Amino acid sequence: MTGELTLAAATEAWIALLTGMGPKLLVYVNAPTAVLAARALRIPTIFVGGAFDIPPATSPLPIFRQAVDLPEQELAVIREAEVVENINSILRRFQQPDLEFLGELFTAKDVRLT
Repeated sequence: MTGELTLAAATEAWIALLTGMGPKLLVYVNAPTAVLAARALRIPTIFVGGAFDIPPATSPLPIFRQAVDLPEQELAVIREAEVVENINSILRRFQQPDLEFLGELFTAKDVRLT
């Protein structure tokens, strides 16, 4: 519950900022909560950065350590599901469709690799 409340508070802060500024587009680098707020407000996003900076559109997100045992992989799947549920609870408040997986949050309208 703490994670959900923290995410909700941070997202509400971004929503207030974006609502006050009224942007037509959000250009971002490593700002997942800003992206969530933009998605809730139907503001298109463009990612600018290196290819290694954006998570892949896969589920579960990959674990980048070499020696990961099966229980840790299963735990990663469970944790990702919890995060997605927290995100979806916020999106539902804004009548936005649920994410199916976490990587889907980062599917920007456009991607500019630098």
